[in-house]
Amino acid sequence: MSIPRLTNLTLVFILMLFTAKCSIVKNDNAEKEVRNFLSRFEKDIFASDENVIKYFRVTQSKKAILSVIEVLRNNDPIIKCIPEFSNAKILFRSEHIYIDIPVTFKLDAKNENDELNFILNLTLFSIEESFIISEINGEDFYQSYLTIKNRNEWLAERKLALQERVEMYEYANILEKVYDSVIWAVRDQGNLYYYVTSGPWVNTFLNNHNQDTSKVPPGTKMGLISKSGKNIIPIAFDLIGTLSFVEKHMVEVKSNNKIGYFNLNSNTLVIDTIYDFVVPYLKDNIWAIVKKDTMYGWYDYEFNYHPGFATEDNEKWLSDFIYLKKNIQLNSKNYILCEIPNENFLCNGIIIPPNYLVRNKIFNEIEGDISNSNSFWGGSIEYKETTGSLVEQVTNNLRLLITSIKSRYIEGREEFYSYNQISFIGNTKTSFFDDFNGSNLKLNLIDSSMLEVSRTVDYWNYDSDVVQENYLSYYTYFSVTNEEEIVMMKSDRMFPQTEFVKLDSTYLKGEFEIYNEELKDYAKTYYLSKNTLLFMRDEILALRGYNFSDDPDRRKFFESFLKEKYQPKFSSQEEMQSQLSDIDRHNIQFISKQITNHPNNKAI
Repeated sequence: MSIPRLTNLTLVFILMLFTAKCSIVKNDNAEKEVRNFLSRFEKDIFASDENVIKYFRVTQSKKAILSVIEVLRNNDPIIKCIPEFSNAKILFRSEHIYIDIPVTFKLDAKNENDELNFILNLTLFSIEESFIISEINGEDFYQSYLTIKNRNEWLAERKLALQERVEMYEYANILEKVYDSVIWAVRDQGNLYYYVTSGPWVNTFLNNHNQDTSKVPPGTKMGLISKSGKNIIPIAFDLIGTLSFVEKHMVEVKSNNKIGYFNLNSNTLVIDTIYDFVVPYLKDNIWAIVKKDTMYGWYDYEFNYHPGFATEDNEKWLSDFIYLKKNIQLNSKNYILCEIPNENFLCNGIIIPPNYLVRNKIFNEIEGDISNSNSFWGGSIEYKETTGSLVEQVTNNLRLLITSIKSRYIEGREEFYSYNQISFIGNTKTSFFDDFNGSNLKLNLIDSSMLEVSRTVDYWNYDSDVVQENYLSYYTYFSVTNEEEIVMMKSDRMFPQTEFVKLDSTYLKGEFEIYNEELKDYAKTYYLSKNTLLFMRDEILALRGYNFSDDPDRRKFFESFLKEKYQPKFSSQEEMQSQLSDIDRHNIQFISKQITNHPNNKAI
């Protein structure tokens, strides 16, 4: 069974656009309404996916939510999931209702003594005469489910993995009496090494999957030693990278935010830690290209330094980010993974990527939670990879670097999770914009001062009460000033394209999916539905102050949807003409025409 991964610790609903602010007061009737809601939800867990998904308003995909529902449906042949909705505790706080539902995970009848208790947390928000689930601790819920499942399925594999690490753990215990911290251990070419520090060190990436060594207490230094305590790399660096990441026996080291390289064979610092970045080239007698301040240079295979660039191709390779265009997959097959030398972190692999990947925001400075087991357990990620980068010229002084990053998670919690990293690179400044989820990313330079970025997303990027289509294009706009400064443009609109560009039919076409009630299945469409077009037009009018005096239901809708952003002042569109921009006028007229001529003469 393939179950998608819940990518955050909790599934969080963005309330500021989609729900009305209200105060929920605890009383007998209110608690009764909540328990009735829970009772309905408990029954509908076993209904169709479409019915159960209506209870949620979150940012994650439907697959992510349904992974939790699938466990609650108790269809696993090994694990029993027993939620006690009737014993739920309910707590009223201002606008929210917090619910704790006891859940028991048990193995099958042959192993009834093995069970695990969990509290499933739900946060509800009142909307109209019912409730929605705006937050659920789904990641923790799924991890608890996996814990007992893995105890049963992989007990033998875990025992074997522990046996393989007996030596690692024993020597770590000895070394911990000598050094302030023994943070990681790694086996390379049959040799066992330990990353140790003088001064305190906390593996913060265990909680947030990211660690910035600039936050490590001043004076803490890292080194590498053998199991016998022999000093391999002096305890003098802020960070030591993954062994043999770019070439055997070579490892990147970092000190005072400067980069160098250490040769494990010769126990020598072959490139001093004086460079802003070091990018291994590994051909044509060029080992690496380096930069210090504004000066470039290169090292040959004998690690002799040469100023400038060896060739024009060498310079182009660096300036055009060709080194980022290759696929790089972080996993236990391609690289040597470290582990925390403690049974609690068995097979939870760690990679410390080179700085040239970190400074371009391709990977985190320390990547954890990577499976270091052939049985795919321990870490939750089988691999994380960059699937290649694209460089586009935006202006004479500004280039756009787009890197697609994909992860595959163990047990199919979310088989693949992918996003785009966007970087605007100028002569003196680089601006990063993270986590542009979606696919089919496209660029469109509207004019010299504005760039449009679109990508295909599922409907969770929109409010599902408004948009029924999946796989719409979601638009983001950037203003470009002085040919180098880039700023993301803000919009209060769910469809920001109506604010920044004059629409044409290309903005309405695509390959969408919409649920067909008659067929009880999704059907393909190639043009936005009439409902979506109506909202696009009316959103412009509402945010400009139109009061929809001829349609009280529409006014009530926008009062609920836009909250304080809806300030109705005008009874007719003629009155509000001065409030409209030229783009607004064009788009209102254009969308109205499309609505009139829409093949579906009724709202879907």
